[in-house]
Amino acid sequence: MPELVDIIGDAFYDVYFATAYIVYDNPADAPSELMQTFLQNYLDKYGAKPESDNAYRNYDAMYLFAHAINEAGSTDGTAIRDALEATTDYEGLAGTFNFTGHHGEGIDSVRIFRVDVGGVYTEIPME
Repeated sequence: MPELVDIIGDAFYDVYFATAYIVYDNPADAPSELMQTFLQNYLDKYGAKPESDNAYRNYDAMYLFAHAINEAGSTDGTAIRDALEATTDYEGLAGTFNFTGHHGEGIDSVRIFRVDVGGVYTEIPME
């Protein structure tokens, strides 16, 4: 959460952490067009950025659920589950979701970030 920089101060800089979502102050700083659009729409509607990454998680969850319903062509629970488990290459805010063969886990990679001076988050490329 961005407030940590204010609470912890300089001790927060040069810290590394793994997460799927970052709450950016400015939509233009977000790494994908989808996240930029989401953030701008959120700002336009609520007049402030999300308080935490829960807004991102809920966005991905609801759109994945809608995708599974559309793929299943049904609102039957088993059909939705099966369609979700068959979902591959679905682009969400957290990245590319691939559920097939992952026992319910859609994201099978991590994103590592470093907090730089000024509270700027830099994604560290994974090799």
